[in-house]
Amino acid sequence: MGWLKFAVVFMGVLIVIGVTVLGAAMVQRMRGQTPPDGVAATRPAAFADRAIDIPYGARVYEMSAAGNRLVVRLKLQDGRDAVLMVDLATGERLGQITFERAR
Repeated sequence: MGWLKFAVVFMGVLIVIGVTVLGAAMVQRMRGQTPPDGVAATRPAAFADRAIDIPYGARVYEMSAAGNRLVVRLKLQDGRDAVLMVDLATGERLGQITFERAR
């Protein structure tokens, strides 16, 4: 029975400590102060509107985000498939992979 009382008191102390830390963080944010390095999430720099060139006659048929990259699947005018990679942080075109048909 003694271990049960200890466990209840210990968990109560943990709850009080957790609520105190949470309250302090809320007050700190409301005052406009930033928490120490490594605590706050970093926000990527915004970029202006960018035009990404795709080959003439190509159609975009799928886009998906993979980490900090945008993967754009293209159907080229001649029927081949291609994948275009774009950096989401800067909007810069990283490259294109074109798939050739096997013979």
